[in-house]
Amino acid sequence: MQRLTTAAPIDDSTLAIYEETVALIHRYLPPSLALLYARARRGSEGNLEWWTERQGLATPLATLPESEQLSVQNKRQQYQNTLSGLIDQLASRGEDQAAQALRMLVNHSQGLTCYSVGGEPVLLNWAIPAQEIPHPVVSIPWWQRLLPWLLLLLLLLILAFAWWWYRHHDAALPVQNETPVIAAPTPPSNTALTQDNPAVNAELTQDNPAINTESTQNTPAVNTESTQNIPTTNTELTQNSPVINTELTQDNPSVNIENRKDFGRIKVNLTWGKDAHQKPIDLDIAAFIRFKNMEKYAVEALSQSFGNYKKSPYILLEKDLRNGNNQEGEWLFINGSKWQDIDEVLIYSFIYDGTNNWQDTGATITIYIPNQPPIISALANRNETNNVAAIARLKNVDGDIKVERLDSFFPDREPLDKHFGWGFNWVPVASKN
Repeated sequence: MQRLTTAAPIDDSTLAIYEETVALIHRYLPPSLALLYARARRGSEGNLEWWTERQGLATPLATLPESEQLSVQNKRQQYQNTLSGLIDQLASRGEDQAAQALRMLVNHSQGLTCYSVGGEPVLLNWAIPAQEIPHPVVSIPWWQRLLPWLLLLLLLLILAFAWWWYRHHDAALPVQNETPVIAAPTPPSNTALTQDNPAVNAELTQDNPAINTESTQNTPAVNTESTQNIPTTNTELTQNSPVINTELTQDNPSVNIENRKDFGRIKVNLTWGKDAHQKPIDLDIAAFIRFKNMEKYAVEALSQSFGNYKKSPYILLEKDLRNGNNQEGEWLFINGSKWQDIDEVLIYSFIYDGTNNWQDTGATITIYIPNQPPIISALANRNETNNVAAIARLKNVDGDIKVERLDSFFPDREPLDKHFGWGFNWVPVASKN
């Protein structure tokens, strides 16, 4: 990072507004847009300093030649137009508070100080202005001001009447002559399944942790064995028991997994079918991964980059299937114990052989996170000839895992990279054979 300017001293409340805005920007915007706004920091002497992660010569926009000023201004306008589109997407998903805050940031960006850093625009002296909510002045009638005292007087009168009643109407309590019958405790009984009682419907709670079901001669015993993977019931699941999962759709595009110390081994499975003529199709699963320190990696079979689970990049691609005949599909493994160091994982697939259209492929990924229902994201079944499909991504949002459905198509991996702002360098390579 490099420092652009140093301003006047800054107090804690103003610095807090800048830090909250920075957190909002980096939570909802891709890096290519987030870098449009410089970071606000407090220097060692208590002054406000503006920093940027962009590399290159930093020059105030006003000092550049007119042609360079026009180029930077055009880029600035393009970024802000893209940001406006993202704001509309946030509003359509119901995230109104974030959309409103970012919209205010865009509206107050027109007159900001702008620097050119390596030919890219960087805005300074920005902030989301605090909105002061006027407090209405309410005039309380005189009788309402006396109401508490009237209630207190009424309470004292009630207490005085109760004391008088007790002193002058002292009635004797009735005497109970009969010895009360104490019911003997009922011993716990076994619940038997008989012809007249074919089933037992019992809820397992903390106070009732187990059911003791006795088998009779005419009815087989009920197996109430508890397994480690099913914490809410003591009845063993059969082969026909339904599996609960979370499916990401256009109406339900994301799901949030709450922060935990260790997410364990996260498994991502890509499956697909055959084409309309029942011929085998070969799809490849791949991923981009970026860490909070801005290091980034890609894993894909075509680049002979399979990753590593136990050390950086903490993501492993299982051996490529090559022929596409394996019904279990292809697998990615993410080391969830390192999630707090990871910023984002983008999962995509591309057609290698067997078809030139995604329609009827049934391409679907299933994400398995320990102690969570499987999360499913399927590509929309439509006529799509672009070779690469972005299926889903996992974002670190304050330690949570936010899984988002993407369902976007691109002619190759490099346009996908540019669209989501990853910034890899792409070079031609041989085929995977």
